[in-house]
Amino acid sequence: MDVDAAVAPYSDDATLIISETVYHGPDEIRGFYEEFFAEFSQPGISMETEGMVIDGNIAMSTWNAESPDNIYEFGTDTYIVENGMIVSHTMAARITPK
Repeated sequence: MDVDAAVAPYSDDATLIISETVYHGPDEIRGFYEEFFAEFSQPGISMETEGMVIDGNIAMSTWNAESPDNIYEFGTDTYIVENGMIVSHTMAARITPK
């Protein structure tokens, strides 16, 4: 998994909101992806996209996943894109530790 590729589409003033944490700009967002990829690059990962809807500059996906550490029963990501760059991204999931 390539952290640089994951962060590249975020604008300089992008925000990523997850639960009670807000990440501002690519440097902070990079920190999130480093942790996320560490969990999701372990053996035994399963992840399935359940749906995706795109309407103009807004995209929403729903998914579920399982890692050696957690069960993600329902996940959702919403992206707002302007001028080809992500300016806002929210993520929420029901996470059950194993």
